[in-house]
Amino acid sequence: MAVTLQNLTQQLEGSFQEVGRKPDEELVEFWKNQISFTERWFQEKGTSQALLNSQWLQYKRDKAAETKNRGNAELTSGNNKAAILWFTLAILLNPNDHIFYSNRSAAYANLGDWNNALKDAEKTVELAPNWAKGYSRKGLALFFLHRYDEALQVYQAGLNTEPNNESLKQGLEQVQAKITSQNHNALGEEMLAKKQSC
Repeated sequence: MAVTLQNLTQQLEGSFQEVGRKPDEELVEFWKNQISFTERWFQEKGTSQALLNSQWLQYKRDKAAETKNRGNAELTSGNNKAAILWFTLAILLNPNDHIFYSNRSAAYANLGDWNNALKDAEKTVELAPNWAKGYSRKGLALFFLHRYDEALQVYQAGLNTEPNNESLKQGLEQVQAKITSQNHNALGEEMLAKKQSC
């Protein structure tokens, strides 16, 4: 049987319906492989398939939006692991949408997985350097990774893009307070050490 766009989208659609509200790693891997196969199929067919290619791209955008909405519902319900999988599917379908990375960063942050929250926040800022929320997510992850000087720089960079953003202002104040506290503690320890050596 010849591979057609309809075959490919039906396979994806079947797996999409099957997952319901419980995506798993196996489904993510299936979609990753299926999307990769489809992309190669289009490359082999060449430009004569331009109409089908545009239909495929539209299908991917629609499915990415649908998976993002499911991820948002899971995130709102506190089901962060499920939200991460939905946002991962959305990213597989449309890896250039900064909101998918931002939302997955939030889900990782809710789980205390600050390293992955940071990776997704960095990708968010890379894709949308003028979007304040990306800087807010990145600054928060750096703060909880105890990388205060970097967090300070990120919050300041975010405020350069959106000077009145309250989330960025609060983050900046929080990290400045932490740095000041650390400096006072270090100064106090230094003075105590000098006093003890006299």
